[in-house]
Amino acid sequence: MVGVLLELLAWQQKRMDELEQAILKLKGETTKPDIKPSKMDEGDAKDNQEADGDSSKPDKGRNAAKKANLK
Repeated sequence: MVGVLLELLAWQQKRMDELEQAILKLKGETTKPDIKPSKMDEGDAKDNQEADGDSSKPDKGRNAAKKANLK
């Protein structure tokens, strides 16, 4: 019974937020930005895996190719 009421309250709060955003949009006022979660943790995990696998190759950077052609 309590779980159903908590679920109802959560739904009502979400619906009220949606309606408030719609009202602000109709009035021409600014609305809250839709902020997405950061993906930095996912990127760090991928970078760490790539760094472990490419440890045999030295990282010369992007300028190494330009300097190789200089006389």
